[in-house]
Amino acid sequence: MTDTFVPAGSRKTTIPLEPRIETTRTVPTDEALADRSLVEDAKALVQDGKLLAEAELDFQKKRASYAAGKAGGIAARFAAAGVIAFLAAIALTVGLVIALGQLITIWGSTALVTLVYLLIAYLLVRDGQKKLQHVKSVVTTEKR
Repeated sequence: MTDTFVPAGSRKTTIPLEPRIETTRTVPTDEALADRSLVEDAKALVQDGKLLAEAELDFQKKRASYAAGKAGGIAARFAAAGVIAFLAAIALTVGLVIALGQLITIWGSTALVTLVYLLIAYLLVRDGQKKLQHVKSVVTTEKR
């Protein structure tokens, strides 16, 4: 079974949705079924299992290859978004310092913005430490 997926601005691509299993074994007749032994049936079962395992492994390799091929572009977009957000934070900080510089001195506004950022960082660290202690207490198997 295949499905056609066409993203906007792309060429048509056919993606197999299920692994393809091909076999050349013939279907036995009633006489042949009566003549088969348990050992032959076990061998056939093992062969079918190998074939299925190989097909599944091939399918998973193709899926992993596809995901790995797309991962670089996705990671680049997230990195670019992080850089832009960091630049926006810098612009906000400069704007706060300049705006507050009109009410208090530039040095005072720089100190105030820095102290507010440090306070926020301290509160985030304390909250993170509390959550880390909670996780440690849940995960640890030691009795106290």
